[in-house]
Amino acid sequence: MRASRLLPTSLMFTKFYNTLRFAAPQFCNKYAEDITALLAKRKEQVFTDPPPPVTASTATENEIYAAREIWKDDCAEVKARRTAYKTNKNAIRNVVLGQCDEAMMSKLEEDLE
Repeated sequence: MRASRLLPTSLMFTKFYNTLRFAAPQFCNKYAEDITALLAKRKEQVFTDPPPPVTASTATENEIYAAREIWKDDCAEVKARRTAYKTNKNAIRNVVLGQCDEAMMSKLEEDLE
């Protein structure tokens, strides 16, 4: 009888994980670097809103307006990254689930209940 060609589970996981890490940008829309960082560090990304602009009392009205517009743009960027991050996490989740066999899917569903 031939020996099984299956890799040990830990080695299979490591190989799949590394492949997923480097292929992640292909599955992600915008801001793939956030998902790549998540997979590399195995830690959730935190997106904090920028603090509102603080302007000196000597600032002109135009300077105050410019600072506020920059702040609004920064807030929109954080919001867009946060939204893309959630979307990209779902895409990666679907890739991972697509690799699972029926037994693993059943186990995952049990764990979620």
